[in-house]
Amino acid sequence: MKKKTLVALALVTLTASAIFFSVPAPVVRDSDGVRILQVAVIGADGQDEIVTDRIDGEQLTKLLGSASRSRLPHSFAPYQRKTGDLEIIAADRDRPLYILLGGTNVAYRSADRGGYTIREAARLAEKIRQLIS
Repeated sequence: MKKKTLVALALVTLTASAIFFSVPAPVVRDSDGVRILQVAVIGADGQDEIVTDRIDGEQLTKLLGSASRSRLPHSFAPYQRKTGDLEIIAADRDRPLYILLGGTNVAYRSADRGGYTIREAARLAEKIRQLIS
């Protein structure tokens, strides 16, 4: 009887964990707590073209607030930067947040801890490019 209870408890725990980790998390929890520090587009020469002053930060934070990511981090560094990739540096509740869109689609706080895959990243990148005037 005790063994059956432990097995049932283990199965419930495994099921709950599988459900939790399969549901995406938001890229940022509260867009009101996010400050955009820098937005860059990678140019053909591999250099950053800083476009922060050409984008509406409030609209960008709303977009990031509606975007989702995986719950499990994975190793992504080192990564290859490609022409047209977007790099966003933000402060999320005074903690650094880095977002890479293009060849590598991740959100991370520290590359050593891994990054979270951004879901529907191509669509998010296109919406962000439309905000750049």
